[in-house]
Amino acid sequence: MPTLKEQLIKTYESGKSVLEVAQTLNYSPAKVRYWMNKYSIKMRGHSEAAYLKQNPNGDPFNIKVDLSPNEKILYGLGIGIYWETK
Repeated sequence: MPTLKEQLIKTYESGKSVLEVAQTLNYSPAKVRYWMNKYSIKMRGHSEAAYLKQNPNGDPFNIKVDLSPNEKILYGLGIGIYWETK
């Protein structure tokens, strides 16, 4: 059975907020913050937490490298339209 520290780290690093971690582990948010401070688990700032909530699938600005055949066609069409307007 994982320790409390391992549970906190796993649950918090999955992108959940302190409140969601508290609800998952059946603790109060104050108790979760206490244990996170005690175990030196770095908490996210407000802007980082909001960014994670807004983008649950990761960074929307990452360029996709492995394109499917249909995506390659669309990419080529997009480049062609861009060049035509220049």
